[in-house]
Amino acid sequence: MMNDHLLTVREEDAISKGTDVKRRKHIGMQLAPIIELYNPPSFEHALVRAEIIFSEILNSQTMQAYVQKELKGFDLSKAFLTATGISLDMYRDLTLSMISSLLGRSYDELVDNPSLFMFKRSEVLKESLVDQKDFDSYLSLDSMNLNEAKALFCKTDKKLLKQFDYVKFR
Repeated sequence: MMNDHLLTVREEDAISKGTDVKRRKHIGMQLAPIIELYNPPSFEHALVRAEIIFSEILNSQTMQAYVQKELKGFDLSKAFLTATGISLDMYRDLTLSMISSLLGRSYDELVDNPSLFMFKRSEVLKESLVDQKDFDSYLSLDSMNLNEAKALFCKTDKKLLKQFDYVKFR
């Protein structure tokens, strides 16, 4: 892999200057997306990992102590709610629900009936306690129509190097 040739001057400085802890953090931030891309976990394991991160690790005493010490009390859940209009717990639950509806289908079902990839509001909310406003907020974060997708993939973001920009695939 040509990782050495994909760094900006700023990224190279971040991993070559400063304290050992700072350099390790920056190396980790640069390597993690590449490792994840080339060695992705199974879908089921990724779901469980996300659930553990958001339900257990984020709320653990160790993480709370770290937040108070290193992040000056930053409240991720509150910031997420303020930024998106939906709670982090609701976002997690809706994401797991959407993905589970796909995992519950066989490969042949999904190939034979591509409309199963479409999440219709009337069907998804039909027998749930999810508020329409929360669902709209969720969809505004993690869905788009085909015209929006085409426009997104046609434009380039000058702030991100293409090799590090996986946001479009979220």
